[in-house]
Amino acid sequence: MQRHTAPDVTSVEAITFIDQTLWRVGGAEGKLPFGRRAAAQTANLLYQVWGHHIIARYELGPGGRPQEALRRVEGVMAEVGERLPEWWYFTAALHADRLEALGALERGAEALSAAGEVIERYPRVLTNFDFLRTLTLVARGAGDGARELAALAQWYALGDFNEQALREQTERIGEALLRLEGPGAALAFAKSQEDASAANPLRAAPRLAAGDPAVVQAALGDPLPDEQRTPQLLVYLWAQQWPEALAFCRDELRRAGDNLEWQANAVAWVARLFKAHDLNVLRANQWLDYQRSGEGENPLPALVAELAGEGGP
Repeated sequence: MQRHTAPDVTSVEAITFIDQTLWRVGGAEGKLPFGRRAAAQTANLLYQVWGHHIIARYELGPGGRPQEALRRVEGVMAEVGERLPEWWYFTAALHADRLEALGALERGAEALSAAGEVIERYPRVLTNFDFLRTLTLVARGAGDGARELAALAQWYALGDFNEQALREQTERIGEALLRLEGPGAALAFAKSQEDASAANPLRAAPRLAAGDPAVVQAALGDPLPDEQRTPQLLVYLWAQQWPEALAFCRDELRRAGDNLEWQANAVAWVARLFKAHDLNVLRANQWLDYQRSGEGENPLPALVAELAGEGGP
């Protein structure tokens, strides 16, 4: 007979399944009973933190209680903070909850300052789409238009490269440009997503000053066991260290050899470099199409030349 084993309930797949199932059943409020039971599991760090995150999300929801959420999250951090692995989703989630609570309490400047400290301590939060989105919401709540655009540019540059993420990002950016700079800027951004020759107003946004690149790089260290090297690429993109990001990608393309999985990763990383550098996906998609079909123009030599002209490799 075939031997069956129980699934690992701490795996990302199990957590995602449970979380999505609970959401379909009853949204944030429907997840509360599970959250309260999980938060009480003090012998299981993952479930304890997951539970408090669920409750904090409810407290930050419509008609929410951000002071209670802040007290909850800071209490959990004080109790178990030193035991939180950097690579956990819930490590980033707890910090995002804290920043959102600070923003809701009109302490946006404090939240943005704290974000830099989080990135310096846990560089892998830069791989977390929700954490990056939270920074844009906090910057908007702080009433700082320049930092909001900087946070939106950072979110676009580092965020997931898929249709759903891009739709959300471009809609938020267009809304912010319309509100802050008027319809001309919003229209210009929309055009820049379809025409590489069109001026992209988002490229004028300053880099979001949150964290010291040297400190972040030192904290990142070597890849964790079985970890892909995406965090290293994202640290380069976050710091806008384009020559280093390009050298990384080219090295990964060489290292991939005949390994199909490594090849796919390296190709995807080059696409993310294009997206972050250009703040559109035109050359990124051109690169992916070229890799799939071998037809058309390879945009990578042009980027190499551009960065060489700026003092890069």
